[in-house]
Amino acid sequence: MLHYINQAGSHADRIVALTGGQVVADGTPMEILTLPTLLDIFGFEMRVEMIDGYPTLLLFR
Repeated sequence: MLHYINQAGSHADRIVALTGGQVVADGTPMEILTLPTLLDIFGFEMRVEMIDGYPTLLLFR
């Protein structure tokens, strides 16, 4: 189990995202690490870039 989303995105075959103990997303990193899915999970805008062939989150505040 990983809580560091970028590490999970580059090493995991499957990601299961939980919010409030409930599964809100389940799929491959390419399916889960998308702007619409991440906005639903985290509730704020971020950027997703492909780095070394893996989706990577970039946070801006």
